[in-house]
Amino acid sequence: MASSQSDATHEILHAVSDFLGGPTPDGDRWCLELGEHLRNDWGAVYGGALAAGMLAVARAATPDRSPRSIHVQTVRSVPIGRAFATVAVRHPGRTVGTVQID
Repeated sequence: MASSQSDATHEILHAVSDFLGGPTPDGDRWCLELGEHLRNDWGAVYGGALAAGMLAVARAATPDRSPRSIHVQTVRSVPIGRAFATVAVRHPGRTVGTVQID
């Protein structure tokens, strides 16, 4: 059992990293290696897998926080392969925080 939020985040990211292909830091951004097992019938990444990747990136960027919800708007399909995300903490808050992922 994790003793702190940072420990819990580390355990969670370790559990999903093989499936999502990350996230791994890449300079000032994060990288996911989205594999063939995430391909939908139209040749792109499943939306749920993409949302899970965004949530993993948010956790990795703010390891001392615990996400409670996510709002995802995807304007185009994301192909299989490497995907990069940048993260900005918009509101760190004590109870509610906001993390923006592009």
